[in-house]
Amino acid sequence: MCSAIVETPPPFATEAFVDAGAAVARLEEIYERNTRFLRDRFEAYVNGGTFTTRVRACYPFVRMTTATHARLDSRLAYGFVAGPGVHETSVTRPDIFRTYLTEQIELLVKNHGVPVEIGESNEPVPSSVSRERSATTSLTWKLP
Repeated sequence: MCSAIVETPPPFATEAFVDAGAAVARLEEIYERNTRFLRDRFEAYVNGGTFTTRVRACYPFVRMTTATHARLDSRLAYGFVAGPGVHETSVTRPDIFRTYLTEQIELLVKNHGVPVEIGESNEPVPSSVSRERSATTSLTWKLP
């Protein structure tokens, strides 16, 4: 979760998943909520709002913890980790990468026999990333 000295959305609790579809849905939920939070704050600023503190929201993460070297008979170059430890990465645009993320998480859970954890990272989402993704957006990013 991002620092408490700035305005942030309410935190999402980190949650463990063995169902890849549910894990990706949680990634999408966190990403959408956090980018919407930034869009809403920026739109308020553009419309004359003032802020007394910085505004920040962070990317979601996928984390997996394993204590063993899994013996895999896999010809794929993904879907496993090389050794024991805590493996974590932040995720952007899970809506675009849904199919890939679902397959990757499904293989991680299957190959290592442990759940993945989904939560909020400490990596801030840049305001430019939070802009509406539609080509027909009505929000124009002009400063007063």
